[in-house]
Parts: sequence; structure tokens; C-alpha cells
Amino acid sequence: MRTRNPSSIKSDFLSGLQDVEEAYVSMAGAALSTTNSNLMAEYTFLGASVLLEGFISDLFIAYINRDNSAFVNYLTGHMKIDTSGPYAKRAKNIASIDITSHLSQDSIRNILDPNGYNVSFGSSDDLKEKAGIWLAQPYQEYIQAITPVNSAVFEAFKALRNFLAHRSASAKRNMQNVLTDHNLPQVLRRGQNRVHSVGYYLDSRPNYRDGHRLENYLAESRIIADVLCP
Repeated sequence: MRTRNPSSIKSDFLSGLQDVEEAYVSMAGAALSTTNSNLMAEYTFLGASVLLEGFISDLFIAYINRDNSAFVNYLTGHMKIDTSGPYAKRAKNIASIDITSHLSQDSIRNILDPNGYNVSFGSSDDLKEKAGIWLAQPYQEYIQAITPVNSAVFEAFKALRNFLAHRSASAKRNMQNVLTDHNLPQVLRRGQNRVHSVGYYLDSRPNYRDGHRLENYLAESRIIADVLCP
């Protein structure tokens, strides 16, 4: 696999985000029914959330690849203490090779997720915790510099995506709670009323000058990208 640097990963993310936004804006100008317009907002949001997750996953791997000292220390420490740990157990298979000089991006991916999925993070706290044990400076500092606002937006992306993907009662309750976080930009927060239609929520404009909520989510994801990869 070709080694990718953080700046190219960020550039690809921003380019993909621009593509989905342009598609949404072009459709928003068409004569769509409310139902179709709301569906377009949901699909666009799902596309953006997948791009954001992939960006963060690829960025972590690129940061580890550029300086694997913290990651190697974490792995070797767990090899000595608990080789049953899922990450350390998989790394043990390549430990006979010089691990400090043999961690290609493919090797890092295989350790973090041998199934080939994105490296996912359950929450912004999990994101910062993993950065603290996997990443060397200054990359660790970049991740841990996310603000409460960035964290709230990250949580909202995950909660909305999970609900759109699963439509479960649990995902819906979590989404309702996350969208009341006082750290969310006001345009993204829900009011006293619960969100009954995610598409309507995303496609609406609480303040006309601020644009659609969806456009604000895309703008906030760009801010997150700038924080994580200055």
C-alpha cells in the first residue's frame, strides 16, 4: 500500500466533502418535494459522516507511520504484560521482525483492525485517549487539541449517523440527548421539541443567514479537520 502523508489525507477528505456538498446544493435548488429534499439531506449527511470517519482513521495510521515510537512502546508493553490484548496479540505475529523499523501502514492497519475496516472511535474521549497512548508528539497534541465544541460536533455526527443507519430506539434516545449538548453550535442544537425527522432537521434553516443545518455540519467538519491536521 502506498504510504500517504497527513496533508494528502486531509486534502482528499476536503475534496470529497466538497463533492457531496455541491451535489446537495445543486439538488436543493431543484423543485423537489419536501420528502425528497429531506432524503437528500440524510444521504448527504451519511456521505459526509463516512468521509469524516475515514479521514480520522487514515490520519491516525499516517501519524503512527511517521513516528511509531509511542505506538511501539504501547505494543511492547502489552506484549510483556498481556499478550491476550487484541492489538498486542496481532502485533506479536510481527514482533520477531524488528517492530521498530517494520511498521508500514499496512502493518499498522493489520494490528488495529485485521478485517480491513476503518479504525473507529466510540467517542471524542476515546479519540483523545487513543491519541495519548498511540501517537508521538506533535501528533498527539493535534488530536488532544480538539475543543468542547469540536467534541460535541463529533458526537453529533456519530449519533445522527448511528440513528440513520439503525433506526433503533436506543440510537434515537442517544441522538436526542446529544443534540441538546450546550457545546454544540446553537444552529445545530435541537430545541425543546424532539427531532422526529432527521432529514427535516438537517434540511431546515433555524436562522436564514446561517444556511441549512447540514451545511453547518459540513463547515464544522472542516474545522475539525484543521484542528486534527494543522
